[in-house]
Amino acid sequence: MGAFGFRYDLPAIALLGIAGLLLSAAVAALTRRRMSDAALLLECYLLLLASAVILSAVTCTLAATKAPYVDDILIAIDRGLFGSSWLDIATFFSRRPLTTAILSFVYSSLSWQPFVILGLLVLRRRHREARSITLTWLLASTLCVLAMPVAPALGGYLHYGTRPADFPYVLVTAAWDFEPLITAIRSGQLRALGAAPIVGIVTFPSFHAAGAIILGYYGRHAAAGFAIVAINAAMLMSTVPIGGHYIVDVLAGAAIALVAITITASVHASAASGRPAETAGSRPQDILAVR
Repeated sequence: MGAFGFRYDLPAIALLGIAGLLLSAAVAALTRRRMSDAALLLECYLLLLASAVILSAVTCTLAATKAPYVDDILIAIDRGLFGSSWLDIATFFSRRPLTTAILSFVYSSLSWQPFVILGLLVLRRRHREARSITLTWLLASTLCVLAMPVAPALGGYLHYGTRPADFPYVLVTAAWDFEPLITAIRSGQLRALGAAPIVGIVTFPSFHAAGAIILGYYGRHAAAGFAIVAINAAMLMSTVPIGGHYIVDVLAGAAIALVAITITASVHASAASGRPAETAGSRPQDILAVR
C-alpha cells in the first residue's frame, strides 16, 4: 500500500521510468550533436508527458475526499454574477447542432494541440516561446490540480442528471465519462494507480480554459498563428456547453493561465538577466530558460 492508501503498479511505473531515462539520454545525445531543435522538442514533449503522469497520481489523491460537491454554490455564483446558468447556456447550444459539433471537435483538441504547436514553434526556431509554453503548461496544470479540492464538483451535465442522449450533438462525452472514475476514487473502490494518465476529473478550475489561453497566447508566434488563436478562442467558448463547466470554472481557469504566464515571464526575465546573453540556454539544463 502506498501513500494515502493507494497502491502503485510498480512494473508499469518502472517501465515508464526507463522510457524517460532513454528519452533523456536521447536529448543529451542530440544536444552533443548540436541538433538543438530536435533536442528541445523532445525534451519539451518529455516534460509534458511526465507531468501528465505525475499529476494524475496527485489528482487521484486530492479527489479522494468526502467533501460534498459544491455545484449548487457554483451555479448560484454564475446566476449572481451573470444572470445566467450552465443549463441556460447548454440549452442554447443544444438548438445549434452544427456549432455544437464544431465546438466538440475543438474541445477535444486539447490533447494534441500542445504537441503540434511546440513542433510549429521549433520549426520557426521560436525557442523562447517553446520553452515558455512548456513551463506555463506545467505551472497551470499543477495549479488547477492543487485548486481542485477547494470546490469539488460534478459539472453541469452530471449535476442536472442528463445523459448523452439528451444532448446528441455534443460529440465529446468526457463530461459524463468521468463519473464512474470520480465515484470510485471517492468511495475508495479505486486504489490502484498505474502509469497511464488519468485526466478529466477536475471541474473547478477549468484546465480547458487555462489551456486555451496558454495555447493561443504562445501559439500566435507559430506558423498559422491566426488559426491557432481562433481555434483556442473557440475552445474557450466550448468549455461550458461541451465540457459541462460552470462560468466560474472558466474564470478560475483563465486566472490560473494568466498567473502561470506571468510567472513564466518573470522566471525567464530573471534567467536572462542573470547570465551573459551569449550563454543563456546553451546547456541542456537550460531547457526552460531564455536564449
